Amino acid sequence: MSTFRIRLRAVALVAWSVAMMVVSALAGPPIGTVTSAGPLDLSGARVSTQALASLPIGDGDVVATTTMPAVILLRGMSRVFLDIGSSVRLRRDGGTLSLEILSGLVSYKLMPEAAINVVANSAPLAPELQTAGTVTVKGTAVQARPFSPVLARTGPSPGPEPRPRSKDKDDGNWDTRN
Repeated sequence: MSTFRIRLRAVALVAWSVAMMVVSALAGPPIGTVTSAGPLDLSGARVSTQALASLPIGDGDVVATTTMPAVILLRGMSRVFLDIGSSVRLRRDGGTLSLEILSGLVSYKLMPEAAINVVANSAPLAPELQTAGTVTVKGTAVQARPFSPVLARTGPSPGPEPRPRSKDKDDGNWDTRN
């Protein structure tokens, strides 16, 4: 390869690197990170998170769970727990973050000093639910209540309760048909 082509490629690589740094600087630092044991949608793009410890979330990103729950870690150790089939949008407005719950079941524990506003269906939640709560959004219906640790786990949504087992008196075997 000629010296001219090598120099041209080096210049192109430097120009591309500078362009990526400018784009990255304009986008700002990530708002938070998301972790899930299964795939999720990040602003409409399906992302497999199995090989990643966490995925950065930028301003305006929509995080939607698919087959597994997800946990979003925000500044000040604030946490947002999304159940299967749930979605939220995160926005930055100056020094304040906005957590907009779009659909599904979402629980959150936010640090008061983190300055995060919680919104569902374009309306802010009550002041007592701004730092901790569990919200369900189905279409235009919003149900908000105090924080529930039900989603503060890494496993899938709970299924039906297991049926109690009893010992069969005739043969001594365990019988699950109660």
